[in-house]
Amino acid sequence: MEEQKKKDFNPSEYDYLGDEQITINAGLYKELRSTVRYFLQKNTKPYFPQKYKYIHTETGKDIKKLTDKNRDKARLVVDIEGTKNSKPTIYRTEEGQSLLYLDEYMESIHFKNIEEGIAKHISELKK
Repeated sequence: MEEQKKKDFNPSEYDYLGDEQITINAGLYKELRSTVRYFLQKNTKPYFPQKYKYIHTETGKDIKKLTDKNRDKARLVVDIEGTKNSKPTIYRTEEGQSLLYLDEYMESIHFKNIEEGIAKHISELKK
């Protein structure tokens, strides 16, 4: 009978309520954190928006404000300097957003372990 139980055992039929304490060693924690950060980086991309401006078709000067009076002489062009100096917007995939929350949670575990003296300053580890 014991042999039959082992054969029919399926670990995916077991789960946690969510408040149980489980323990992993620091090596596994560091590897998990490194993996989360690697995939977070892969799912996070900076995008630099392209800027536009209006120039006067006769003078070539920038038009600060488009109005009915200057609209017929205005031409929309790429603002090269504005584009070069634009600040990036960070985009994350849905997975990246989940990884960000996981990374934040793992960071809180790390801070708790520092406060409790479990994580040691690197100068102590080199001794």
